[in-house]
Amino acid sequence: MSTLSQLRRLFVIIGIAFSVALLAGGGMALVLGYTSHDQVTQQLSQEHITFPDKGSEGLNALPAGDKAAVAKYAGQELTTGTQAKVYADNFIWVHVQEATNGKSYAQLDKADPARATALTGDTLRGMLLSAYFGWTIGTYAIIGGFGLLVLGAAMFVLTFVANRRAPQTL
Repeated sequence: MSTLSQLRRLFVIIGIAFSVALLAGGGMALVLGYTSHDQVTQQLSQEHITFPDKGSEGLNALPAGDKAAVAKYAGQELTTGTQAKVYADNFIWVHVQEATNGKSYAQLDKADPARATALTGDTLRGMLLSAYFGWTIGTYAIIGGFGLLVLGAAMFVLTFVANRRAPQTL
């Protein structure tokens, strides 16, 4: 076997190995991303949180920007990370700020009755934003997974195209 044919064979083996690694990584990223989405949806669904209905007092009492963000999901059950972020930032946060006159939990006097509201609201908001974080990581994993699958397939095809077009002799 000539040196050139040995190099060509090595090139094909390396190309196939890289292709398999990219395809496997893409598959794993997709599984992890969709699992993350499923877990967030499952956990949020267990809470039975529903956005206020269109025209409801809870929706109409919000400032214009927050009202528009929340109205997009009016009447829907909160089941996605994207919805969790909207509910946390445009509904809970607005109500906490209203109840505490714009103060944080740490800024309120220990005897202030609004302190319990701030703690509860901030805790719920933090939990929902954590769900949003998990959802976002899952989304990036899904996008990356599809990208790796495309790269793996392209690498596989290019390995054989380059091998076929390479000179047979030097």
